[in-house]
Formats: sequence, structure tokens, C-alpha cells
Amino acid sequence: MNRAREGFVLVSVLWVVALLTVITLSYHHRARLEVQASRYSLDSSQAMLAARGAVERGILDLRNKSLLDQLAARPGMPEGAPLVSLGQPWARGGELYGEDGLLEAGETFREDSVGYTIKDLERFVNINTAPEAVLEKLPGISRPVARQIQFRRSGADDAGAPSGAGRVSFQDIAELRGLRGISDEDWLGGGRDGALRDLITTFGDGRVNVNTASRDVLRVLPDVDEKAVEALVAVRNGTDGQAGTADDRGWSDWDSFATETGIQGGALQSLKQLCKFDSSYFKIEGVATRRGGRIRSACAAVVHVTGESGVATLISWTEEPLGAQ
Repeated sequence: MNRAREGFVLVSVLWVVALLTVITLSYHHRARLEVQASRYSLDSSQAMLAARGAVERGILDLRNKSLLDQLAARPGMPEGAPLVSLGQPWARGGELYGEDGLLEAGETFREDSVGYTIKDLERFVNINTAPEAVLEKLPGISRPVARQIQFRRSGADDAGAPSGAGRVSFQDIAELRGLRGISDEDWLGGGRDGALRDLITTFGDGRVNVNTASRDVLRVLPDVDEKAVEALVAVRNGTDGQAGTADDRGWSDWDSFATETGIQGGALQSLKQLCKFDSSYFKIEGVATRRGGRIRSACAAVVHVTGESGVATLISWTEEPLGAQ
């Protein structure tokens, strides 16, 4: 009997030890998960703060644009000209870590990056103001689609009578994707004319900045043929032939533009009517990483820059934690 009792006690003790072991391992696993979650939360917060800082740095570049232009002045650039070109310092963005950056990455940030890019939003076609002749040359914008856009902008129905909804402007280019007749291929690209989403904007006064517009945007302007586009881009890219480098050219008047590019006739008249030399709406995008790039966060802002002092008014601000990879 005693042996049976001793065996029962031993088995009970073993069960208790096993149960305590399971509980301990469970708590240990939970604690480890909580530590990992805390680290991930901290890393994500650090990445987002860095992305915000990168955007703020981009806004500072735009605010200081007039001063930076003077510091970067070179022979042949019109002094004090109100222009926005790809040869100016703002267009190259920046990386905040590294030898050329503003910050020295600490040991825990050694393999990480914090950078920003600035995009001129008036280098695109404004779908709220572009004439029908321009709309119909955009990829995927057939005449029926162009009429849908015109009806929405004018507040009229198919018969030309008031629709009751009034004039409705596009607030975001993604709204255009919802119109009947625009395919995924047109929107995302794949054809000769590029992706529709990369050619349009909802910001600006409607005129395209000829100093920054891409080949695909220039091609949709009426009477501007391929020869004129290539002549314009070749002169604008400077001696190295590359866009977005320090020797890129920019114009501030049509006389010098016509002389240097050789563009005349209908192409020049169309450019004069539909284009300009400066911009005031910009999008700054900041991206930061942690843990060697495994955790990424992104931040973006649209700003309106006005006046010689470079007053930058914030239009929108978005943040997106891109998570772990």
C-alpha cells in the first residue's frame, strides 16, 4: 500500500512539474512575443519619425529654393528668372544618412537609409483644365471618355443640359480610373505612350511646365511632333544628355526657348498656349528603414510654394507604415 501511495505521489509530482514546465514555457513564449512586438513597434515608430523628418527636409529645400538657386547659379542661367527646372538642387532630392547626407548613421542604423524625393506636380497634364484636344491624346482617353470628363467638369449631361450635380473637379487622379472605357493597361502602362497615371495631375493652373515635363507628356500636346520633343529634351538635358543632373537647362522666356531649341511654327504656338516655365505645386516623398531595410515607413506631402521668400503651404499629408519584409 505504501509503495502504491508513493507511486501515486511521484506521478502527481511529475504531472505538476510537467504542468509548471508548460506554463513556464508558455509565459516565456508570450514574453518573447511581447518583446518582439515592442521592438517592432519601436522600430516602426523610429522609421516613421525619420520619414517625417525627410519630408520636412524636402519642404525646407523648397522654402530655400531662391537662395539655393543663387548658390547654384552657373553661366548661361538667367539671373533671378522665375523658373523651375530639373537642373536645380531641389530636383535631386537627397539621402540624410551617409557621407553626402546631413546625419551620421549610428551603429544601430548602419544598414538603414532615410531619403526623400521632390516631384514637380505641374509637369503633368491637369485633367481639371486640359482642353479636349489634349485629353484625347492621353493613353486610354478616347472621345467618349473625354466627354465624360468634360461633362463632369462642366456640370452638364450628355445633352448639354445641367446635370443637377453641378461642376465637380477631380480631387485625386485615382478618380479618373473609375470612368467607363479606361482599362488597366491604359492606367498602369505597357504601351508606347506610358501609363496614364504617370501623365496627369489635379494640381496647378492647367499649364504644363516645359522645363520639367517628360517626353510622354510633351507628346500629348497638339502640334508638337516627335522632332520637336526630341529637340526640346536634348537641349534641356545639357551636355551630359542625362535628365535630372546639375547641367540641365531651364528657360524663362519664349525667345530664348525658340532660339536654343529651334522649335518654330505650330509647335511653338501650341507650347506657348499650353506651357509655362515655373511650378508652384510639389509632392515630397520620404522613405525610412530600420533593421537593415526589413521595416520601412513612408510619408508624403503636397505643398504649394509661393512668393520670392518661398512660403510653402501644406496641402495634404499622408503616412504609410510599409511593415516588415
